[in-house]
Amino acid sequence: MCDKTFILTDKVEFVPDEEMENELWFNINASAFVYNKTLEYSIYRENLVKEFAIG
Repeated sequence: MCDKTFILTDKVEFVPDEEMENELWFNINASAFVYNKTLEYSIYRENLVKEFAIG
C-alpha cells in the first residue's frame, strides 16, 4: 500500500474580453455599495442603541 496521494492539476488560462471585464467591475462595485450601506446601517444602529438604550 502507498500512503502518498497525488493530485494532478491542469493550468487553465482565463482571458476575459471587455464585456466580461465590465460585468466583473459592475459586480465588484455593486457588492462594495451593499457592504458600505450595511456598515452605515450597523453604525447607525450601534449609535442608536448607545444613545437611547434600545436593544
